[in-house]
Amino acid sequence: MERSAIKLKFSVPESAVDMDDMTGFNDKPVKIENLPSSTMQSYTQYKSVETSHRGDDKEFRYSGTTGFTSKLGVSGTKK
Repeated sequence: MERSAIKLKFSVPESAVDMDDMTGFNDKPVKIENLPSSTMQSYTQYKSVETSHRGDDKEFRYSGTTGFTSKLGVSGTKK
């Protein structure tokens, strides 16, 4: 995973994501915060440079779409 102020890249053997920040007023990142959800509390919007996946039964490649990163709240019991 690579992350800078304006770019996010992530890859595993089957999938790869390359996204640029989507900016709003004053060239600041588009962020949604204080969501009424116990799991997804906020997210930052990105525009997709390229997203791809190649698995045993599916393969796709997209560009020019949107993506996001989010902060998740998770709780549970330890086994």
